[in-house]
Amino acid sequence: MTILKRVEDLYELTVEEIMNMDVWDLPTIAEGEPLTSLLSILGRRGYAYVLDEEGKLVGIVTAKDILHIIAPRGISYTLAGTSYLRGISATKVGEIMRKRVITARKGEKIKNILRKMRDFNVRRIPVVDEEGKLLGEVSLTSLLSLYAQLLHRT
Repeated sequence: MTILKRVEDLYELTVEEIMNMDVWDLPTIAEGEPLTSLLSILGRRGYAYVLDEEGKLVGIVTAKDILHIIAPRGISYTLAGTSYLRGISATKVGEIMRKRVITARKGEKIKNILRKMRDFNVRRIPVVDEEGKLLGEVSLTSLLSLYAQLLHRT
């Protein structure tokens, strides 16, 4: 089989065939949790999927999103500025999350996932079921690993 054929075959794989299904290992947080809980997740993973009480995906927060909250323009980086930071510690995740999340379904083709990653400038896409519950994720790094495996086969 030629390399070109292998790459074409990769494009036709479905999300279900390659997604990370270790939902327990994905960075998630409830929308009612305080910002302080979110910061520890972001410090380790750089992003978190936000879930409602039923486990449905309702948003996402990245470390870059938080930068605008903990270091807004005009803040005084002095002792006086710490009162601002104390004030935002009571902020709930649901108040700051991005509600528009690019998602995928299990039957979706990898070629569509790659288009979404390119068009929306994202490196990972959560996979949800028909009810919006988080099932897993597809990451750019996992797709690059698949490409590398294909190209190294003889």
